[in-house]
Amino acid sequence: MQMQHEKWKEHYRNIDIGSLWPTPHNKCTIPKLYKPSKEEFMEKCGRPQKPCLISGMTEEWLAMERWQFDNFAKDQRLSHGVRVGSQEFWVSLDTWNDYRKNITSQETESQPMVFMHDIFDEYPALLDDYIIPDFLDQSDDFMMGVPDELRIHWRWMILAPRRSGSHWHVDPANTTAWLAVIQGTKRWGLYPRDTFYVPGTKGNQYQTRDYAMIDSYNWWTYMYPHIRPELRPQECVQRSGDIIFVPGGWWHSVLNLEDTVSVTQNFVNKHNFRQTIKEMQAQADFDKSGFSLADAYVSLRDRYGPDYPEFFDKKDSEFLWSSSESGTTHEDFEKETMEKLANFLTGDA
Repeated sequence: MQMQHEKWKEHYRNIDIGSLWPTPHNKCTIPKLYKPSKEEFMEKCGRPQKPCLISGMTEEWLAMERWQFDNFAKDQRLSHGVRVGSQEFWVSLDTWNDYRKNITSQETESQPMVFMHDIFDEYPALLDDYIIPDFLDQSDDFMMGVPDELRIHWRWMILAPRRSGSHWHVDPANTTAWLAVIQGTKRWGLYPRDTFYVPGTKGNQYQTRDYAMIDSYNWWTYMYPHIRPELRPQECVQRSGDIIFVPGGWWHSVLNLEDTVSVTQNFVNKHNFRQTIKEMQAQADFDKSGFSLADAYVSLRDRYGPDYPEFFDKKDSEFLWSSSESGTTHEDFEKETMEKLANFLTGDA
């Protein structure tokens, strides 16, 4: 078994990622927009809820210089560093930068990322380094009216080594997202929200990432070439300075072709509000997020129901919830599932 493991590790190290995924400028099957006005963006992407790749909007961002890996590692504003992966402890960005260079050169199997939803709470000065385009402005975000403790994680900085990525998933509660690349290159695949099954993946609850699935790297390397062209996802290669718009409910997978730095935000506006609150209600009894999606849903309903009655129906007004006394937690659900499996295997079912 050990020899087999070492054999696969050697195989991974010897793969030339550049030969597998060339990045020509025309490798994009979603619309491209250059410095769009708000009206153009809304007409082509926002209202119809279609993905697009946007360029020319980050030229004045201080982040384009300050957040380059080697510059960022020396940034005194990041006083106590960053958290890597799911770890709770902090490491200096300089330390992680050295680690990133080492794992990239060795092509190891493990490619942990810095994926922090609270980095702008820790270091609010970083918010001054980028400017959100007016067509993605937070003033249109319905989630801004929800108490902070109920809001789904919505803003991240991502520092990612080459070959890392995010496997097929739909963003939480069908929220819409944008992501800007500061440094590096990403490959994206996208399927429309009405896609029932992404080829080469196993089914999963509520379209969320199933961490038992193969990772993004393996899907793009070994599964993608065998998918019939008509079943392949919409694609694009995103480079430094590009912003991608991902509508709510769209499946997407991301592979980092180079070491990358990016910033991303999720939001809910009137064009995806209805599908978001429907998804929150549907997930009320299956909540993996550490807080109650139902409570967030009720807060949205009570806050916006009077002003936007067109987004709500009778079922919404009748929805009741007491998060402390009803519903099924994710832990309880998993415990019950494992007990059923154990009973089945032992013949006690």
